Amino acid sequence: MKDAIKVNYQKAVKIAKAAIGMFERREYPFNQTNLFPDAIVPQGITQGSLEHSLFLFYACNFDSSQRATIVYESLRNVAENLDFSLLPLMSAETVASALAPYMKKIGDPEKTLLKPGEIIAHNSRKLAEEYGGDPRNLAARTIEQTLYNIQHGRTRHRKPGLKFRQYGPGKAALLMKNFVRFGIWDFPETDIPIKIDRHLIRISVGAGVLELPTSFSRGRIDRAVELLTQVYLKVTRREGISAVALNDAFWAIGSNSCVRNDDIFCHTHCRLGCTNRPKIDEKLTWYYPQTEHRTDVDNLFRHAKETSS
Repeated sequence: MKDAIKVNYQKAVKIAKAAIGMFERREYPFNQTNLFPDAIVPQGITQGSLEHSLFLFYACNFDSSQRATIVYESLRNVAENLDFSLLPLMSAETVASALAPYMKKIGDPEKTLLKPGEIIAHNSRKLAEEYGGDPRNLAARTIEQTLYNIQHGRTRHRKPGLKFRQYGPGKAALLMKNFVRFGIWDFPETDIPIKIDRHLIRISVGAGVLELPTSFSRGRIDRAVELLTQVYLKVTRREGISAVALNDAFWAIGSNSCVRNDDIFCHTHCRLGCTNRPKIDEKLTWYYPQTEHRTDVDNLFRHAKETSS
């Protein structure tokens, strides 16, 4: 299956430039205020400071567990009312209790399977022991080693219990994006990877960046993430496109436009040109390239005729 999947670099360039163009022209959804929740600095915290870095580090833990707007709003409330530097001194139970008033929108810390108290307690202690409690110290000489540090820390063996919890390649890329965005780290914006989320997988398949034979009814998500990470990194480097801006642009389109699942809306409000919006299973294991998740597909021609008359 790996060899049968083709990556179309030119189409990747096309949709990347289309997304950036929409961003720069402030077309929908980029005409909204406070569009990017991870770019809002909590009140009373200085941009680029230790407190700001800790806020971003912990917020990224939960970025995929709930809508990003809810996650970052909840963690801003935590940051404005709790000193993150004290977390390593707390037990998981104490952390959960301290988070409870501010994270109910993410899930009751006492009940949710995600167990934010345990996650933050583990990560705060590991961060304190290995990096002096400062996530800015995760930076290494290279981007690749820094991404490794975000996921594994100083651990040489990739044992789940020794890693930073809830940090895989996608969230590592997300944290790096924000640290670069705010000048916390000085890696070139064209050289860092973007996070490949479910929205971008659907966009990339629908726009033909990933090409699968019609005989293939499904493809693996992990393989798609691997291929798309590589091709978009190639795009940002060769075309001189900021990965910060590209990541933001794809996220905004995916979370505001794609989620409508409306073919007419796609063709009238988006310039990416997806021919379909494929299904992804709930466990994020498979995507189905030949499927169409959008409504009103059959009415597109009628709508175009009515609006042109």
